[in-house]
Amino acid sequence: MIRRWLFVVLALAAAPASAAPAHRIADLWYAHNATVIMLGAADRLVMTTDSPSAQPWMYRLAPALRRATVVQATPVNVEALLAAHVDLAIVGRAAEAERLERLGVPSMSCSVTDMASLRGCVDKTADALGDPTARARARAYDAYLDGVVRRLDRGLRGVRESARPRVLHIGSLTPLRADGAGTLIDDWIRRAGGRNAAAELHGTLRPISVEQIARWKPDIIIVGGQDERVQDDPLAVVPALKGYRIARNPSGAYQWDRHGPEFALQLLWTAKLLHPDRFRDVDMVRQTRDFYRRLFGYSMIPREVASILGAEPPPPRGAR
Repeated sequence: MIRRWLFVVLALAAAPASAAPAHRIADLWYAHNATVIMLGAADRLVMTTDSPSAQPWMYRLAPALRRATVVQATPVNVEALLAAHVDLAIVGRAAEAERLERLGVPSMSCSVTDMASLRGCVDKTADALGDPTARARARAYDAYLDGVVRRLDRGLRGVRESARPRVLHIGSLTPLRADGAGTLIDDWIRRAGGRNAAAELHGTLRPISVEQIARWKPDIIIVGGQDERVQDDPLAVVPALKGYRIARNPSGAYQWDRHGPEFALQLLWTAKLLHPDRFRDVDMVRQTRDFYRRLFGYSMIPREVASILGAEPPPPRGAR
């Protein structure tokens, strides 16, 4: 008994101490700020790379973000981080986090390439925040995503590969860029019952030509991207897209299609777009309103839901 007690004491002494919760955060990865906000820590962001003009919905959902200083993602100003007493800098690449650590800035990185790594990023962020609210929101998000995956699996049961539409996701119209294999975009296309028309490419935002689009013969083109909002007509920007079926990707706290927690809504929206008969019961208005209420603590009015689904900026306050 004494030996067992001594072993436990020695093991505890040798175990590394858990990191202290982060209270002053610099989120230097555009896509990740939405995760910090969803986990209830917007008021801890002292630096962000997301400006009100670039991500107006982010600031509508989290007004506390207006107290943060907007900085450039690259190059990272280490002196500014130290002067602001940042106790956690969040970046997209492990090598950058290691560099900042060597310079005295506590850092973490999240690389998101599929649903599993997105889940891991949410959990890792909740651990870094280190409070019950963050951990509860992370569990709630995980459960919500599980429900979405089950609904997609049920709806797509029996759909042959040849019956899955060929989807081209354009992340930028100017210049023309698409998303290939090995990406979160490729993952949601496949999970939602499509085939990535640009699967011969690898990685995000790969340069393409209109000749490639003609060769790929997509059944539908989904236009996303931070700069391509609804007021930008794809046919006016790229006239060669005329004749293709084109859909605008919704955009909320961050772009639904790119590396943020709204990936869960992206799955539902895409499945309903590609297979409307199999997902007739999926009401994206209700799903959108429920998602932001449950996971962001924000109750949306009908006009706000319509604006998000239309990739439009927030309507004036008081509008119904």
